[in-house]
Amino acid sequence: MIALHKKLFYIAFDEEGAQISGIPVGLLNLYLTVLTALTVVVSMRIVGIFMVSSMLVIPVAAAIQVGTGFIKTMGLSVAFALISVISGLILSYYLDIAPGGTIVLLSVLILLIVLFVKSVIKKEK
Repeated sequence: MIALHKKLFYIAFDEEGAQISGIPVGLLNLYLTVLTALTVVVSMRIVGIFMVSSMLVIPVAAAIQVGTGFIKTMGLSVAFALISVISGLILSYYLDIAPGGTIVLLSVLILLIVLFVKSVIKKEK
């Protein structure tokens, strides 16, 4: 994924231009689709559909609020997901509660904090 990020970025924003420039758009779309499907299927078996769908959507939604570019948004999304997963696992261990729900709640909390901070900054300007 890291090695292909420039080509994937190009495809995401201008698929026809990427195809004209010689990038194998169909093959890379297939690769990304298969990789995403495998990740979702394996993750669902491990942690459940609620957790997987939440981890696919909520960190990205939070990152989009503050990210100023593709790479920064992707990095923030991964960071938000890691923070919520690690914190959720630790918190669920010490509180003896279900980790899936805890992780999702922390992801939502991160999103709410990002939205709140963004609205405060916007009001100050």
